[in-house]
Amino acid sequence: MFSLLNWEGCGRGQVPNPGYHTWHGRRFSHWKEETTLFVGNPLFFSVMDALIAASFSQLTWNDAHIIRALLAVLIGSVVTFFWFRNATRDYESGKITSWGWQWCKSRTISIAGKYHTVYFWLHACIITYSLTSFVWQSQIIIHIRMGVIYAIVGYAVTFLHFLYMQRSMDEVYDSKR
Repeated sequence: MFSLLNWEGCGRGQVPNPGYHTWHGRRFSHWKEETTLFVGNPLFFSVMDALIAASFSQLTWNDAHIIRALLAVLIGSVVTFFWFRNATRDYESGKITSWGWQWCKSRTISIAGKYHTVYFWLHACIITYSLTSFVWQSQIIIHIRMGVIYAIVGYAVTFLHFLYMQRSMDEVYDSKR
């Protein structure tokens, strides 16, 4: 989906075509350069989503679990709001020194960035619910619960790798200017 939406963003002129690494006066990061999108989402979030979906028949939906699920939606919404607000501010102020597939120039979010915001919200809710309720339900097979934890940890590692790569790419870009 990110590939298709990035391609659409290129067609709309929202993001540069692959091979261009500057855009509106800043270094530009294509979606394939972001480890969380290229590795974390397909390898870890897809596994986590499939494991949770496969275990729906094993879930016990009593009042406590329904309240935890609603609380996870509330927490996921708050986290998404603060992530979006802070990222928008950091791109605008130049604290994040590059443009990318999602924030592609001042005050502009690409079509892929809009999709990613919804995707981020959905997974913020799923991860919150998983950590607060799902992995603690003893009626769910231990292999599924451990698989969900593995997926969350794996995704976290890809996020840390992404942060490291962004710093490295910024240093290389800044040294060439």
